[in-house]
Amino acid sequence: DVYKRQIMSYNIRHCAPYYGTSRTTVANVSGIAEVIREKQPDVALLQEVDSCTKRSLGINQIKELAGLTGYPYYYFFKQKEYSGGAYGAGMLSRYELKNITNHPLPKEIEGQEIKGSNVLGTAKITFNQKDICVAVTHLSVKGHERARQFPFILAELDKFSGIPVILGGDFNSKPDDAIIA
Repeated sequence: DVYKRQIMSYNIRHCAPYYGTSRTTVANVSGIAEVIREKQPDVALLQEVDSCTKRSLGINQIKELAGLTGYPYYYFFKQKEYSGGAYGAGMLSRYELKNITNHPLPKEIEGQEIKGSNVLGTAKITFNQKDICVAVTHLSVKGHERARQFPFILAELDKFSGIPVILGGDFNSKPDDAIIA
């Protein structure tokens, strides 16, 4: 089947440097790369990615992960400025990423302020001369904010009419949450 591909969604927790104990550890980008290499997805949709932050010792994690895993195409979707760099989501792909768009989620929806800084990233990929949209998101930890963010995301994804859409991300939701349904 032309669309039969492996897609991974993975919250990498900024490659998990740990603080607050007697010893500070550094970001373990190679450990995250090892997991991705082991699974060998065609596309990896990543959440909680640092780009050149102090917390992650200035490493551009998406670029570093692309190099360590052998993915020729990658993109960082900025969610917010953070710790001297940026924080957001990313994509690694074996296929060229086209029509890349970073959709910052609204700060206000239906008159309600959204305090979480979240993101939706989309790209088009061609498999065997057929287009498909891949999308990555990271939703708010607050349920009432997620409930307002998701219709915006669906409206953005509806713009890809006529082609399949695969959405992966950190929905900050349990399996019985309405967002998952």
